[in-house]
Amino acid sequence: MSWRVLICDDFEPDAQAALRRAGLDVAYIPGIDRQALLKEAASADVLVVRVSTPVDRAVLNAGAHLKIVAMPGSGVDHIDLRACAERGIRVVSAPGANAESVAELTLGLMLALSRHLPEALLHTAAGGWDKRLFLGAELQGKTIGLVGRGRIGARVAELAAAFGMKVLVSDPAVPDSLALDELLPAADFVSVHVPLLPATRHLIGAAQLARLRPGAVLMNLSRGGIVDETAVLDRPDILYVADVMEGEPPAGGHADPRPWPRTPHIGAWTQEAQRRAAFETVEQIVRLRDEWAAGQAG
Repeated sequence: MSWRVLICDDFEPDAQAALRRAGLDVAYIPGIDRQALLKEAASADVLVVRVSTPVDRAVLNAGAHLKIVAMPGSGVDHIDLRACAERGIRVVSAPGANAESVAELTLGLMLALSRHLPEALLHTAAGGWDKRLFLGAELQGKTIGLVGRGRIGARVAELAAAFGMKVLVSDPAVPDSLALDELLPAADFVSVHVPLLPATRHLIGAAQLARLRPGAVLMNLSRGGIVDETAVLDRPDILYVADVMEGEPPAGGHADPRPWPRTPHIGAWTQEAQRRAAFETVEQIVRLRDEWAAGQAG
């Protein structure tokens, strides 16, 4: 009997075709609502979800036949890992697929902020031509502090070094790295690249924000919840920019009151990263399906 794969969010058409060629029954329902998810999960062996589709205990309980929950990306904090473990459901992801895209966005944001690119583009679009309004700064010679040096942080370090920046790192897994309290006051830019775990929730809170120098730029391209957004409001002398936020998407949509510049979680949203992540996900699903079938036959 063929396994049924329920894909709940955007997923590469070629990767869907690869699943079907492997003998899997694919149901592609991007943007599925909660009630439909609970209904469709009942007949699914595999769920493929992004952060916009939380997989909690209720979803898992609805999926009596579930064997795999797959995330075609790096973060799995929207999946109830404990409940999956209790049921013996495998959770797979593609943590390296988006490293280049997120790293390039990090550098892109630093360039855009340092050279006032959004404002300058809007200025000329409105008929203006006054460069005196947009005196910028170079990245060369500035210091970037990386909170986390996994795949993404390591690539950001390489790109920043190529721009002539000094790179500091705070990561318990990296020998000789700085303590967070040492890194924060020494950096012109601080970029967060750690997973959201109980130990990292509000890792950057009021006490840490107080250590940032006036005019510093704090960037969160990891997960909402790592930076205490309420505490950020008490440091109007720093610039906070985020690709992720607590409570995504914001309830108010474009009317969301949070004052800092932000992008709508586009770090991994490139053609290349999406394709890499999708095919890594396909490979893992097919491999686990085959292992499961071999175990059943044995």
